[in-house]
Amino acid sequence: MPERYKPATQGRLDNAEQDPALEIALKADTPVISIGEPLYLDVAIRNVSEERVWLPRQPTVLVSWIYPNGVHDNFLKEIREEEHLERSELVCLEPGQQIAQRVEIRTYYFDRPGITEFRARLYGARNTNPKTAETWTGRLQSNSFGVMVERAKKKMSDYRIVTGACPDGPGA
Repeated sequence: MPERYKPATQGRLDNAEQDPALEIALKADTPVISIGEPLYLDVAIRNVSEERVWLPRQPTVLVSWIYPNGVHDNFLKEIREEEHLERSELVCLEPGQQIAQRVEIRTYYFDRPGITEFRARLYGARNTNPKTAETWTGRLQSNSFGVMVERAKKKMSDYRIVTGACPDGPGA
């Protein structure tokens, strides 16, 4: 049985899936974060074709990650096979254009330090509205981005201040 994959690279990896129409790229604001701090990821979807590509204005993007021990996790999100999208719910990407969204990952429940690898996956449902242009359909996975997750730093407020004499302190 093959050994479970464990993240080992910090920063951007060039392992995104290829698609003739779109490219999805993921990057983090910082390569290092402490458990409990929010992590902000930027997801960019770019038209890499020579043709227009229509997408939902709010595309379905799922962010997943692999903890340092190889365990996978992700946000729960409804993935639809079909959607009825109105013109106002669509965006047209001309060749070279992109749209982006920012995703916040709350890390307070991350249970161990080490490199955690994040990915974004774009889901394109079939648009059932015959009055609008055909939209991109399929699934496309971004590059991975490894972030060093460190133990939470203690704050001064985490320590109890003792006033008065300390009989067991230095010089006692």
